Amino acid sequence: MRHPIAEMMLSKLKPTHFAKYRDQRLKEVTPTSVIKELVLLNHALDTAQKEWGCYLPVNPLQGIRKPTENPQRDRRLDGEELKRLLVSCGDSTNHWFCPLVITAIETAMRRGELLGLEWQHVDLDKRTAFLPITKNGTRRTIPLSLKAVEIL
Repeated sequence: MRHPIAEMMLSKLKPTHFAKYRDQRLKEVTPTSVIKELVLLNHALDTAQKEWGCYLPVNPLQGIRKPTENPQRDRRLDGEELKRLLVSCGDSTNHWFCPLVITAIETAMRRGELLGLEWQHVDLDKRTAFLPITKNGTRRTIPLSLKAVEIL
């Protein structure tokens, strides 16, 4: 951590320090990232207290308001945006890039899910792709559009 708060002695840390840290980070990264950072810092302070014998009268992160998380995205590309994206894809020297982008759009799969997809998990007849490993740890089956099946 390169923030000045990292240089302070634990006993000198106050909730106001973390509130300023939160507010500064919100100008630089998403609220979800700030929440994750605060959770990590909170855990580090708890561990310092409980396992390393560091005395803190109270964890200074207790009571610090966490930012509200970003709402999930529910927007799709409009026709003009899609055209521009596909034109840009066509400029790529990698001949797999455009089909990969179209498959991502057709399935709403994440980059890691697409790149990790194995043929043994694809059923073109049933038009499904099974994802045994996902970002959030929940396996799922993805329906494949006719366009996605055509590309695959």
